[in-house]
Amino acid sequence: MELANSSFAFNNKKQILIVYDADQTKHILGNILIKEGYDVVYAATPNEAADLFFNSRINFDLLILDLFSNGLLDIEFCKKIREKYNFNELPVLFVSKQINTQLIDALYSAGGSDYIAVPFNKKELLKKIHNLLAISEYYLKNTQLQNLINLKTQIFKMNVHDLKNPLSSIFSLSGIPVASFKDQEEVQQTLDVIHLSSKLMIELVNQVIEYLRVSTTEIVFNNETVDIVALVNQIIEINNPLAKNKKQKIHFNYPPEDCFIFADANKTFQAINNIVSNAIKFSEFHKEIWVDIFHKKEDKKIIITIKDEGPGFKKEELGRVFLENGRYSARPTGNEVSTGLGLLITKQIIVKSNGKINLESEEGKGSKFTIEYTAS
Repeated sequence: MELANSSFAFNNKKQILIVYDADQTKHILGNILIKEGYDVVYAATPNEAADLFFNSRINFDLLILDLFSNGLLDIEFCKKIREKYNFNELPVLFVSKQINTQLIDALYSAGGSDYIAVPFNKKELLKKIHNLLAISEYYLKNTQLQNLINLKTQIFKMNVHDLKNPLSSIFSLSGIPVASFKDQEEVQQTLDVIHLSSKLMIELVNQVIEYLRVSTTEIVFNNETVDIVALVNQIIEINNPLAKNKKQKIHFNYPPEDCFIFADANKTFQAINNIVSNAIKFSEFHKEIWVDIFHKKEDKKIIITIKDEGPGFKKEELGRVFLENGRYSARPTGNEVSTGLGLLITKQIIVKSNGKINLESEEGKGSKFTIEYTAS
């Protein structure tokens, strides 16, 4: 593999893999693309290209295959690519000295997106590449939009379904004649059920509204320099009474030096508070919770970890914790309300504040959330 570094310095460059054996033509082609702002990687053979595709971490946006010396091997390689990527996900441009009807049919049958003859016209080459990448980009955005629509539809369906139970309880209990109650205690128990049902309904509605706001451009993030130690300390002070009610203890450790990040203070508070409150909510009585802040000066990173002794997540649940609304095996241990939307919103907030979040968990052995920000 040969990597050609472009002098252009902007983000989200398109990665193009050129599978070409003829060095002179290969570099002419590569230099044209580099000057247009693309990142170019070279491979001499289809086998080398296959190793890059399936074993490296590079996500290629376009594949250019040479039919000079590799011939049928390139066509077979294209067929393998099509087993993993469809036409819109990854365009394949064939380059050949000779173009005829039979060859064109073979290229398209193998999964080729387009072709160009050598010697090629620079404008024609760039126009073809631009069009192929534009189609791929449109497909990607359309797929992301459809996934978002599907997720929101799923959230609405699940939460509308969840609203049925508390609504039914309120409807049934509110229709009981006062004279049918035996004593004041029975009246109070009924009111408690109505109150808890109403609280759950409000929580469900608020969480959906918050998710919809955070997942779109409707909500504005006012990023500023935030003292993360002071912010987390406020979160712990607010949650300490809840932990004490369950005989739990929160340990808070942080470095002596200042720790600042660039984020929206209120929304960051909301995100971290959700994780801490979940640790309390899902942990049994008499358990412990650890909140630690680390300042990695060499990497200019601020790391926040929240670890609990709760029930943890099942292995099959880990992959979807931040991706979809769901009901997990763990349940609140003190009659608290949980909708399943909290972590979905939490990740949205952290990512939109240029942070990262990761979860390590094992069923029965608690969970550890790690949040990473760039130090300000």
